[in-house]
Amino acid sequence: MRPVATTRVAWRCLLASAAVTLALACGTPGAVSPRPAIHPFVAAEGRPTCIVLSVGGAQGLSHLGALRGIQASGLDVDCVIGNSMGALAGGLYASDPATDPVERYRAFASAYVARTEQEATERGILGFLLGAGAVALTGGAAAPALAAGVAAGGLGVATTAERDLDRTIATLDALFESAEIEGLEVGYTTYHHVAAEGGGVELSEVSSGNLAAAIGKSIANPLLFPGFDAVASGFVDPGSDRVAAVPVQDACARHSQARLLVLNVTDHPAFYRSDLGCPMLEVRIEVGEISREAMLGRGDDFERAIRAGEDAVRVALARVGVRAS
Repeated sequence: MRPVATTRVAWRCLLASAAVTLALACGTPGAVSPRPAIHPFVAAEGRPTCIVLSVGGAQGLSHLGALRGIQASGLDVDCVIGNSMGALAGGLYASDPATDPVERYRAFASAYVARTEQEATERGILGFLLGAGAVALTGGAAAPALAAGVAAGGLGVATTAERDLDRTIATLDALFESAEIEGLEVGYTTYHHVAAEGGGVELSEVSSGNLAAAIGKSIANPLLFPGFDAVASGFVDPGSDRVAAVPVQDACARHSQARLLVLNVTDHPAFYRSDLGCPMLEVRIEVGEISREAMLGRGDDFERAIRAGEDAVRVALARVGVRAS
């Protein structure tokens, strides 16, 4: 038989071991388990919600998928701020927030193609008619002019620019039914660069007036529209500005009491001051190279861009605790 003292020590060790095991399994009595930190965007749920959309060229098509994802989340959106391609995607959403923005873009692209084909046909017919008119007036002596007219007709079709800023604005204005920004269901703001006194450029804000015209100034990029003359026009796409590329700072300056859901398709994180007063959730969307065909609202690259935007928003909102309604 073991000595009593030794037996007591053994029992104490056994009880201590059991207590440790119970504490690890159930937690120490009286202790409070730490709660996970609440993301500032979620904590600011009572504030107005503004969507901020970056520039991005063809990659900006993924904004459409991201906006579709926001619709699915059930978030109430109060305002939209976007530049360049973000201005276009944001305008499609703000002008009809209950409709799928992807389908809105497809409607725009289809109407743009139809308008382009019509313009090319009209140019071709005009060239032919000019030649035929010359023949009629000269009693046939100007027959070479008719041949020239036929050639001019073909040239009219060939020289109709695929990407034309004025045609883009006209197509958007028809889609928006000449909507004014002040009459939209969702607040809308966009920016573009204008010539500054003394040289250089400065940022100009547009939050009123014709929606299509405002978008037109923000997407006015000579690389996108080869016939566009920025110097003669006096305005240009603001995408070269590191801050305006993802307009977080400008959005917060305009809507200081809002929380910002930032959709960023650029290669860099949003750039803003450290004392930004708006709670913000930045969604980085990586989509890779996108073909020109995608800009027509069709093809594998278009679908890939849409999925990238939808997936990025769904993951980001779930990560911070915002669930679909």
